[in-house]
Amino acid sequence: MNDVNRGLKLAPSNADFYKLRADILSSNGDFQNTVRDYGKAIGFAPYASVVYNNRAVALANINKPKEAVEDLNSAMELATTRPNSSTAPVFHGLQW
Repeated sequence: MNDVNRGLKLAPSNADFYKLRADILSSNGDFQNTVRDYGKAIGFAPYASVVYNNRAVALANINKPKEAVEDLNSAMELATTRPNSSTAPVFHGLQW
């Protein structure tokens, strides 16, 4: 986590760093901050379907089903209209 935070200080608009930090936060169960960081990643990389997918899982974990469904719909739309928008398929390896 320290390395990711240092990376963000050096490159504050790097979507990959925000996604990585959100992934770490999610694995620690910190879903509020996970949602925040995935949101920042989306702001810098709006076509990354996997980030929408992962944020949907975090939203579901903080009992925001409507927002989770919206993100899942965005992830599916991006995965079909921009097939190179993600290196991982939608829903891959997730608990849903």
